[in-house]
Amino acid sequence: MPVTRLGVVKAVGLALLSLSLWMVSSAAVSHSRPRQAPDPEVQKRLARVVEFVLQRGKESTLPPNLSSQLGVVSRKAEKCPVKQLTARVTPNLVQAFNVSTENHDDVILFVAHPSANSAEHTVNLEDVTCYLTSPKGVLRAVAVAGIGSGGSKPITADDRKDFDKELKFWLDRFAPVYPPAPKIPTAPK
Repeated sequence: MPVTRLGVVKAVGLALLSLSLWMVSSAAVSHSRPRQAPDPEVQKRLARVVEFVLQRGKESTLPPNLSSQLGVVSRKAEKCPVKQLTARVTPNLVQAFNVSTENHDDVILFVAHPSANSAEHTVNLEDVTCYLTSPKGVLRAVAVAGIGSGGSKPITADDRKDFDKELKFWLDRFAPVYPPAPKIPTAPK
C-alpha cells in the first residue's frame, strides 16, 4: 500500500493529539493526587504532641477570618475554639500549635511576625500564616491573614516546605526522637 502525503499528515496529527491528551491527563492526575502521609513514626510523634496540647494547652480561639479560610468553622463570623501552645522564638516570630476543641482532627500550626516597631510586639494580623493538618500530618489547607474571605489559598511547593519546617519545629520540642541506647557488650562465656 503506497504512503500518501494525506496519510502521513493524518498519522502525525493523530500522534500529536494522543500526546496532548496523555500530557493533559497526566498533569490532572498528578495534580489531584493527595500528598502521602508522613511515615508512621512521624504520625506517632504528632499524635503525642496533639495529646499533650489537648491536656496542657491554654484555651484560646482562632480569629474568624482564619477559621473560615481554613474551613474549620461552619459560619464566616465564627471563631474556632482551640487548645494552644505558643512559642516566641524571637521578638519577630511567634508560633502556635493549635488543636480544635470541637474536632481533634483539625490541627492548626500558626506562624506570626509581630510588628517590629511595636513596643509590645503585638501580632499584626496581616503577617499570619496558618497550616491546617491532622494528627496524620498531611497538609490540608493554608491560610494567610489579609488575603480576603474567599477561603484558603492554593497549596504551593513553598507552602509544603514551610509546613514541613513548622511541623519539625514542634515535633523536635515536644516529641523528640532519641537515638537507641547503645548495646552493652557482654563478657564471653
